[in-house]
Amino acid sequence: RLTQTLAPLMASGARTFMLCAVSPLPDDHLDTLNTLRVAQRCARIDAACVRRVLAPEHIRALRSRFTTLREAVARADAVADAALVSAASAGVVSTTEARARAAERA
Repeated sequence: RLTQTLAPLMASGARTFMLCAVSPLPDDHLDTLNTLRVAQRCARIDAACVRRVLAPEHIRALRSRFTTLREAVARADAVADAALVSAASAGVVSTTEARARAAERA
């Protein structure tokens, strides 16, 4: 199963490195054997590295999306800050706790 799970990741054009821990102890021989079998199966996966170059319009779209997400997070933080201030003024949470929660998000 592990090989099947890793296969798409290893064949996606990324460089991969597998480090296997084996033991010389007789009690660990089954674990060592299974580890080496998995490593052998992984070595058979065709993992040719491919350099992907993004088109400028794709980069612009990603930057735009990143900016949109950053603005959404800022708005959510502002709403959360306002809710904390409201809760603190209503006595639901202490002012110290409200400040601590705001500092955690900063």
